[in-house]
Amino acid sequence: MSTGRKNSRLELVVISVFFILFSFWALSRCNNKRAEMRRQMEAEAMDERRQDSIDRAAAMARMLPPKDTTPAASATPAAPQVIKEQVTPLYVVLDELNMRGEPKLDGRLVARLKLYDELVYLNEVTEFKQEVNLGGVTYNEPWIKVKNKRGQVGWVYGAGVHYYRFRRES
Repeated sequence: MSTGRKNSRLELVVISVFFILFSFWALSRCNNKRAEMRRQMEAEAMDERRQDSIDRAAAMARMLPPKDTTPAASATPAAPQVIKEQVTPLYVVLDELNMRGEPKLDGRLVARLKLYDELVYLNEVTEFKQEVNLGGVTYNEPWIKVKNKRGQVGWVYGAGVHYYRFRRES
């Protein structure tokens, strides 16, 4: 076999190996990008659902009648009204989520919450949002005031809680 033929076959093999390696690299990049976009779209959809629920809770709170503190004018006492307090549960979706005394990252630590712990939403959300990077994904969420089962009240970062139980990757 001639030297020219050997060289052309060697070049063909090298080019083929390079092409195959490049193809694998490009496919993995595309798959990573697609997965990142899917996570981002799911996070945005969850954020929209959370905001809708917060808006509904605020609207319901506005619809409650005001408490009357003036004494009744009639002599006959009215039947006592039982008003059941509406409680909105939230679930911890990040393991080891910190509950803080103030709505900021360096606020006093009140409690460390475990994954799927149930909290009570106290109808308070900060007007500002804070950008936090959790496991390579950046969230821009407000702080939410909650109460845990021990009765401790504090603030948690909005990306750490949700209305449904699931595990947020971080």
